[in-house]
Amino acid sequence: MQGSPRTHHSSLLTPLYFLHVPKAGGNSWRATLLNLIPGLAPCAPGVCSGLAEPSTRFCLHNHTGHAPYTESDTAWRCAHRHALRMVMLREPLSRIRSAYSHAAKKKSKTEPNGRRVGCCGMPRDAVAAIQSSGLSLEGYCRYPGSANVIAKQLSGRKPSSTRTPNTELALRTLNAFEFVGITEHYHESVALLRHTLGLFGETGTNAVAHAPTAWETLADGVTVHTNVHNSTSQKGCNDASAEARNAIDMRLYREGVRLFASRFCAVWPKHRVICDRPLQREVG
Repeated sequence: MQGSPRTHHSSLLTPLYFLHVPKAGGNSWRATLLNLIPGLAPCAPGVCSGLAEPSTRFCLHNHTGHAPYTESDTAWRCAHRHALRMVMLREPLSRIRSAYSHAAKKKSKTEPNGRRVGCCGMPRDAVAAIQSSGLSLEGYCRYPGSANVIAKQLSGRKPSSTRTPNTELALRTLNAFEFVGITEHYHESVALLRHTLGLFGETGTNAVAHAPTAWETLADGVTVHTNVHNSTSQKGCNDASAEARNAIDMRLYREGVRLFASRFCAVWPKHRVICDRPLQREVG
């Protein structure tokens, strides 16, 4: 088990870098950040280079949509300088079913140049096939570019890329992130984030430790991702072949759960669900 996650109690500016994995509760997580940190604004130009004077305790590094984490762009340089990097992970097959369901419900749209509007980091032609031709969930699960989205983003590729991601690079990147949350354990992830950002203070952290059944109160008005299990009842994309196609993401998810549990239990070791029995048993 790893030691307690690093916490931020200083008055120095900490840019927050959030890697948005499609259909892993990312929009809810952004809303959570805004509720936890009133006035949280995008980082000003120059912050990542160290040129700008910090005016607040936190700022949010602004990047577009489901951009990958890459070593060649400003986001990476900012993150490796002094930002706190965070990611939310969701069980891979549940995430795929949710992406398919979301695309199937959306109306077909095109951009001014005639290109089909994308959805959820999915290949554009797959979205078109779902919306226009009735591509099934099973068909989408086998579609080029649909698998191993987490690994692609963590190794610097777009989520819709058809190229095989670099597994070891993705694992190293995940382990370097200061915060890893699990969508299926959203309330506990909020608690760990608060601890990591130093928003509890020792008194608050200890108080929670003595009331481990009151995790719902940790949200305190934040947006909670409540529909994570809604897509799990769909038939399809839940067999051994689907797991095999997404083997890299399954491995990353297990590693993410391990990181989350070790960091969480270093702070709240008496939590019955997460710490009494290793979460890894739930995922592999």
